[in-house]
Amino acid sequence: MTRYTLLVSLVICALAACHPQARTDNPAVANEDAVVDSFHWNTENFSDKQILHYQVPGFEKLNLSQKKLVYYLVQAGLDGRDILWDQQYRHNLAIRKALETIIKGYRDNQDNPECQQFIYYAKNTFFSNGIHHHYAHDKFIPDFSQEHFTQLLQQTGYALAPEIIQVIFGPILDAKKINPDPKADVIATSAINFYGPGITAKEVRASYKKMSTNAGPEPISFGLNSRRLKGPNGNLHEQVCHANGLNAEAIREVIKWRKTKPGNRITHPILSTRRSESMGSIQQRLGSGNSGRHRLHQWLPPPRLHPANAGIWRTIRSPAHKSIIS
Repeated sequence: MTRYTLLVSLVICALAACHPQARTDNPAVANEDAVVDSFHWNTENFSDKQILHYQVPGFEKLNLSQKKLVYYLVQAGLDGRDILWDQQYRHNLAIRKALETIIKGYRDNQDNPECQQFIYYAKNTFFSNGIHHHYAHDKFIPDFSQEHFTQLLQQTGYALAPEIIQVIFGPILDAKKINPDPKADVIATSAINFYGPGITAKEVRASYKKMSTNAGPEPISFGLNSRRLKGPNGNLHEQVCHANGLNAEAIREVIKWRKTKPGNRITHPILSTRRSESMGSIQQRLGSGNSGRHRLHQWLPPPRLHPANAGIWRTIRSPAHKSIIS
C-alpha cells in the first residue's frame, strides 16, 4: 500500500505542476492543509529504513480523464515491478514469492524470536526490491535458522529450490549485488542479473566493443534493456526485454495499462503530442523486441517529473555502467 500511495503521489504532483493554480483563502483549502499538517507520515522504522505514509490531497479535484491517467500509470508501475526485482538478482522473484506465501498463509507465534527475525528479513527484502541492500549492495543474512525457514515453507506448501535456500543462508554466495572492489572482476563477482553466470568483465568489454565498431557518428545505446548470456560456444548473446522475450509477462501488463486506446500511440488530453509519441515509441519497442536497439535521446524523456513517466520508468546502473530502464 505504501508503494501504491507513493506512486499516486508522484503522478498527482506532476499533474499539479502541469496545471498550477493560484493560492486562495478559501476556508475549505485551509481545512485541507490543516489535515495534511496533522497527518502521521512516519509509520515504521527498522534497520536503516523508514516507511513513510503519504496522503494524496487534491485527487478528488482532478477531472475524470486525469484520474484515469493516474490509475493507468500507477497500475503500470505496480505490474512492472517484477522487471526491477528480476534485474536486481536472478532469484529475487522466487524468494519474494516464498516470503509473501509464508506471510499470507502461516500464523506463527508473534512472540517467537525467529518469527520476529523472519518478518524483519522480509521487510528488508521488500524495501530493497530484493535480497541485497538498496545502496550498500550487501546481501541480507537472516537471523532465523534455515530449519525454521524450511518448516515455514513446508507448512505453507511452497517449494523453493535447495539452491535458492543455500543462497539465502550462505554468507559467501552472491554476497554483493555490485562488487566495488577494484581488484575483483566486477562482472564475475556481482550478483546483479544484467549478466548471466560465467561471464567476465573482459568478455563484456570485448562484446560491446565489437557491437560498436560500425556504430557511426551517432551511436545507438547498446545493451539497453537486455541481459547478456554466454552460449555453448562461449560467445555472448543478448536476451532483450520485450512483450515476447525477457520479462514478457510484466511488460505485456505494463503495455496494457499504458494504452489509453487501441494501438501503440498513447493520446491523452493533458499530454503533449511529443510526449504521446514518445510513450508510444517506448511501447512499440517493448512490444517489438527492439528495446535495446535505439539512440538514447529517442528513449529517455526530458529530465523532469511528468505524469507520463512518474512511477514507471527508472534508470539503473549496471556493473558495466550501462543504463537499464525498468
